[in-house]
Amino acid sequence: MYASILNPWQIQGWQIQEEQDEGLDVLASVISRQRQMAGAIGAEIEEQSALIDDISDLAERGAARIEHQTRQVRRVDRKESGTCWYWVVIIALMIAIVVIFLW
Repeated sequence: MYASILNPWQIQGWQIQEEQDEGLDVLASVISRQRQMAGAIGAEIEEQSALIDDISDLAERGAARIEHQTRQVRRVDRKESGTCWYWVVIIALMIAIVVIFLW
């Protein structure tokens, strides 16, 4: 009934408008899904960032402990190299005492 009243251009315009509406509905659902995915990705990035910060803190503490232990080893090494000369002196004195005693 209305088809006879409307000209073909109006019918074609409505059809195009309906197709565009369907396309916009599909586009809106795709954009909505992408927004959800972006939110999930953002949350994952925040979680990974927190984990990386924790690992970084642990690595820094580990490096500080290694540096402290290295300083302690160097200090002990210096002390031991100093005691080496004490042993040389003690052995030389012992030899001198033995030589004097046997003479």
